[in-house]
Amino acid sequence: TRARTYLKWLLKQRHGSVYVDDLRDRDDVTIVQVPRDAIGFVTGNRGSSLRHVEEESGTFCFVEGGRGESEQLLIFGHIRADRELAE
Repeated sequence: TRARTYLKWLLKQRHGSVYVDDLRDRDDVTIVQVPRDAIGFVTGNRGSSLRHVEEESGTFCFVEGGRGESEQLLIFGHIRADRELAE
């Protein structure tokens, strides 16, 4: 189930970077490229900005471990309109 998968990722984040293997095959995610020098602004102090976005949009958001010059903000939710609100 989605909820179980989201919870697994949430718990993994506490110990390090999380990578989503099937990212391109999922229909419940929006990917936003964020420059590395802006990631702190996007996430906020201890993730507070992302938690606020999650509450307002009904989504689950996290930054996937860095793979280049930018990082990927992953916005998960089964309703596209919710993900667009978070974006």
